[in-house]
Amino acid sequence: MKIAILTLPLHVNYGGNVQNFALQQTLLKLGHDVVTINCQEAKIGTLRYGLSTAKRLFQQPKSSRRLLFTKKEKEIISLNHKRFICDYIKLTEPVDFTELSLFFKKNKFDAVFVGSDQVWRPKYTPCIESYFLSFIQDNTAIKKISYAASFGSDKWEYNSQQHSICKSLIEKFDALSVRESLGADMCKEYFSVNAQHVLDPTMLLTKEEYIEIFKSENLPNHKGKLFNYTLDVDEAKNKLIRNISSHVHKDFFTTYPEKTQKKTLFIHDIKTYQYPSVPAWLKSFFDADFIITDSFHGTVFSIIFNKPFIALSNKERGAARFTSLLNMFGLESRLVTDVDKFDKNIIDDNIDYVEVNKRLEQYRIMSLDFISNALS
Repeated sequence: MKIAILTLPLHVNYGGNVQNFALQQTLLKLGHDVVTINCQEAKIGTLRYGLSTAKRLFQQPKSSRRLLFTKKEKEIISLNHKRFICDYIKLTEPVDFTELSLFFKKNKFDAVFVGSDQVWRPKYTPCIESYFLSFIQDNTAIKKISYAASFGSDKWEYNSQQHSICKSLIEKFDALSVRESLGADMCKEYFSVNAQHVLDPTMLLTKEEYIEIFKSENLPNHKGKLFNYTLDVDEAKNKLIRNISSHVHKDFFTTYPEKTQKKTLFIHDIKTYQYPSVPAWLKSFFDADFIITDSFHGTVFSIIFNKPFIALSNKERGAARFTSLLNMFGLESRLVTDVDKFDKNIIDDNIDYVEVNKRLEQYRIMSLDFISNALS
């Protein structure tokens, strides 16, 4: 079958890019012709950029200013991610969200997958109706499928208009699956539809398949160290990381830019904003003896690579994602909800990865069955 995937625009999100790669690979292995719709984020013109920058400068306190990166800066920052996307993900030509209806008329797809990642979270999506396939809502020839779609939040974030529109659209899907158990509950409560709880696409592939991506690369060796993969850094987390590093007697490293927020109009050290490569990121999980992360996909890959870890609850980014994932594998104790009340005994508790891997294989079979049945 000829299949399209609609996910969030690919940029410098490790988890977002790798989950798309994983879903493509899964569908390819099932014998399908698959491509990801290269949806473009809104383009910011020179005048709009200038006005937005001025507004941010004057309205925000100096200590919390976040300016927009220029097009050239974005290109440098995302260079390594672009290489991965170019090498490992098949994309269509760039398509604006307003052009999706025409694009689907020209390209005769048999099915479209929405997902994975937080495609159903209004504040993360450029056009929420598009992720409920508004542009082909009356086309019954195309199978409409969601795979591991996520609302991303513990709370319902749709306004009344979005709720009404998306409820009517989701009823036209042929098969529905979500990434979190809470997502299935939300589908039932707010949309009156049933959705199956499935694995994140990254977990459909094996550890060995990810090793293939980085094994021939010339990358830093972090064997035996503690991998610090935290997205929202603060002093409390830094203190926790130092304490754990001391407790396990291991140096820590990170695979993330030194800086992620632009606070000055002109950047003179652009390399410090550049994201390391996806192969380097994957190898970090392989190398590490212990992992500390506040990232959903950081937690996922800790499990895939069978590493001891703790997951720091990230309420702003969506805590339900963590609880749902960890509950699937009986790893609830690895979640830290308050860094100030962290129990060091968790570090010394061994994870039964024989049981975890057994559950992973069962969920993998179930998730692949969902895909096969949705396409049959």
